[in-house]
Amino acid sequence: NNALVGYGVSIVTLSYLRRMVVHLQRELLPALGESPVAISRPVATLLHRLQSAYDAQRAMLAVPTINATARRTLLDAVASAGTDYRAEIYTNGLGVVTDLTPVEIKHLLETALAFVDHTLHANRRDDGLFHAYNLLEFTEEPAGLKLHHLGPMLEGQVAVLSSGLLNSTEVILLLTALRRSALYRADQNSYLLYPDRQLPGFLDRNIIPADAVTACPLFLALLAAGDTRVILRDADGRHRFAPDLVNHSALNETLTALSADPRWATTVSPHTEQIRAIYESVFHHRAFTGRSGSMFGYEGLGCIYWHMVAKLLLAVQENLFAAEAAVDPQAGHLAALYYDVRAGLGFNKTPAIYGAFPTDPYSHTPGHSGAQQPGMTGQVKEEILTRLGELGVKIAHGCVNFVPTLLTASEFLTAPGQLPSFAAGQEIYLELPAGSLGFSFCGTPVIYRLSHGPATIQLHQSDGISQHLVGRQLDAATSARLFARDGSIHHLTVQLGAEFRAYEVTPEQTAPHQLGSVTGFIRGS
Repeated sequence: NNALVGYGVSIVTLSYLRRMVVHLQRELLPALGESPVAISRPVATLLHRLQSAYDAQRAMLAVPTINATARRTLLDAVASAGTDYRAEIYTNGLGVVTDLTPVEIKHLLETALAFVDHTLHANRRDDGLFHAYNLLEFTEEPAGLKLHHLGPMLEGQVAVLSSGLLNSTEVILLLTALRRSALYRADQNSYLLYPDRQLPGFLDRNIIPADAVTACPLFLALLAAGDTRVILRDADGRHRFAPDLVNHSALNETLTALSADPRWATTVSPHTEQIRAIYESVFHHRAFTGRSGSMFGYEGLGCIYWHMVAKLLLAVQENLFAAEAAVDPQAGHLAALYYDVRAGLGFNKTPAIYGAFPTDPYSHTPGHSGAQQPGMTGQVKEEILTRLGELGVKIAHGCVNFVPTLLTASEFLTAPGQLPSFAAGQEIYLELPAGSLGFSFCGTPVIYRLSHGPATIQLHQSDGISQHLVGRQLDAATSARLFARDGSIHHLTVQLGAEFRAYEVTPEQTAPHQLGSVTGFIRGS
């Protein structure tokens, strides 16, 4: 993964793997019916071996924390299956085709999901957040696999929220913990990638603790002999590793050279692992995360990375819509938390606070200045998706539905206006009455209007013919015309109907930098 060098395992990746497994369960399995699936024999063999490996370790799922020995046993089993699969493919290709039954696929997905969920739950921190990345430590006597945790990261919280693991109450608890954590940056009312921290100065680095020096006979012997190839004493009496030992490879090369020296031939070997362990404890190379641990810009320390905040917004919205679909009474609370995250985005701020033109996309905001690095990195797809979600544009079974549940009253005009758009390559202006709003979808203007009566859609075709539709859904054929951007639909007018309720934003849900607030519901003009 892109956060750690060599020794990392990603809870972020596992969270999105969970999303994939659930997608396969919901979308793939129903489409299979009861018919066997043709699949190459090496793949089928791999899946059977994975199933056997997990079945053999099902007892793991009954305990909250898996011990290092059991974890290593399972890893070795699935790794061996993967190694044999890779060797078979490289040697003989995909081979002959065999059948896999839907029951077998269903069983494997259920088993995989059980292990994934167990792992994700085990990575909940005491403060209510989730770990994002862990460090691996292999041991051989006895054979084991230990895990060490890094600090909290916003990316981990976003991934778990996006995974579908949590119910609405758990989502609320996680978002509440996030707001109370060191990831929250009050001056921007938004979230850091990882908590800011004070880095040690140059002279405070590469210091070997005194007790580590006295506990290592090789260190003491080298110091007594004045050999500075591994350890030296500085002018202040502190002990440091030699400046040429820039990484583990350099250390190993030096230890190899020492072992070839007759003076040290019998002394180096017994203490090699001890020195390697001390070296790692001083420099923490395994935990190196690049710019996030050493820079103050470009997603470094103290930085808000706006793309990740946009991903957080999307994850909260997805959980909100899931709660609405389940008629969950917590949906209103999730909506408030959604707008709380949304309030921290740049378009809600003044140029003085944002440090740039508020509607321009920027990559990040470091702790020492305003928004930096202009470009679409900060507002890629997530803010487009969340905006469509706020507008209630949803597609199901090829049909476009207009079901806004997140729009605030301030979105609707209080005086007539115009919606600029394009038709046949020409700029046009559609009249917007008070109590309406306009946007475009697939290049087609859509006008929402508040109304007392039933929900309807007026389909205005480019040939001048209008069609009146009951409800707020386009049929598949009309939706296909919209998707094709064939120009046959001039614009759509959606009467939201008496049942529409604008979302209520209270002062408590509105950030200090929000440009306005809304109180009360609008029931139709």
